[in-house]
Amino acid sequence: SKEHLHSHLSYLFEGVKLGVPHALEKVRQMRMKVLLATLALGCSWVDAATMAYTGKIMEVQDPAEEELKHTLRKFAVKIDYYDYCSRGKFGRASKVGEMASQKVMPRGTLCVLNGELMNAGTFAKALRPGLWGYVYEDTWQSFYTGPDFTWGEILKHDPEAGTVTLRVHRTHKEVHLAANPPVEKAFKYDGATTVRLEEKGAEPEEAFKPGNWLQVHSHRKGMIDVRTRASRFDAGELLPQAEGRRGFANDLSGPVEILSVETENPGKVIDNRVRIVVRRNGEEEKIACRSTTFILDGKLCPPSIAARPGRRAILCYYRNQTSPHKVLLTSVDHRVQRSLLRDLRISDPGDRRMDWLLDGQPVSGKQALKEADALAEATIQAPRGRAMIAFAPIVVDR
Repeated sequence: SKEHLHSHLSYLFEGVKLGVPHALEKVRQMRMKVLLATLALGCSWVDAATMAYTGKIMEVQDPAEEELKHTLRKFAVKIDYYDYCSRGKFGRASKVGEMASQKVMPRGTLCVLNGELMNAGTFAKALRPGLWGYVYEDTWQSFYTGPDFTWGEILKHDPEAGTVTLRVHRTHKEVHLAANPPVEKAFKYDGATTVRLEEKGAEPEEAFKPGNWLQVHSHRKGMIDVRTRASRFDAGELLPQAEGRRGFANDLSGPVEILSVETENPGKVIDNRVRIVVRRNGEEEKIACRSTTFILDGKLCPPSIAARPGRRAILCYYRNQTSPHKVLLTSVDHRVQRSLLRDLRISDPGDRRMDWLLDGQPVSGKQALKEADALAEATIQAPRGRAMIAFAPIVVDR
């Protein structure tokens, strides 16, 4: 297997370098032949490494004919934050701004667009340059179609100058900090800036308290996101948990509502030991997690910020594990609240203030209304000017 070959790779090269008895050298030569044959088939040993990050899609490619069996679409992302990376030329010296290439698999990739699960085929077609979000190898991929935002911890607020200063993190993983230290950025606001504490309007003095985290949004157009039956998530695309293996999402992955979270490290961002209580399919479920990371609206943050009770979330399981390794959460600003398209009153489908999506792809309003089926659902996001949305920490201490 690739994993077996990978585990022996350093051993092979060390043996050749140091000089070994003739019999062992023959064994190593045989193993090297097998490795080279595997590489010739396109099964690179570096695929066994970890690659998890956030960033923006810069390029999308259709697979070659010989790749169609295991690849629906390939894409390249410019990285702006490292969860963890050990692949190939990357590793501890990895820096933001580098590019990473991934693929959407027909089986084993958990696909999320604008906070909602989608089947792999429709998701792959919707990928395009400019989408941004969180990627864990080819296993879990979550992207957003609207404008990206700046995300960070509030360090200080100067009401006289009308500025708020953030610590913007580019990693929380210790091995990556030297190459990617956090940066401080000051942002101005004025009377035209929408200021909120999550879903509630707030005064700057309340929202911009040091210790809160802040999303800084630019102007955005409105959006009507229409999903037809072609978009529906298919759990059969994921591996059964008992048959799970490296690089594939398993079928325990799925949507839940967060009821509570407890942890000994409420401010820790990556690989946290937590206990989560969720509501799944109408029933309460308690989950003990050994190493879990929370991703809120496509950005990493501690459970004290992310794990507010009532949040919608998608639990991400892989291999044959029975506890989630990542939790994708959605705030009120990105919450998906769907209605049947036919029940919405849309006075002007050509309104230039609004963008339309049909199963993740940009279309005109007229085309969306014409092609949507009778059971199509839609979410409307209103146009908005510049906005600053703060998140206050909650008590999640064990």
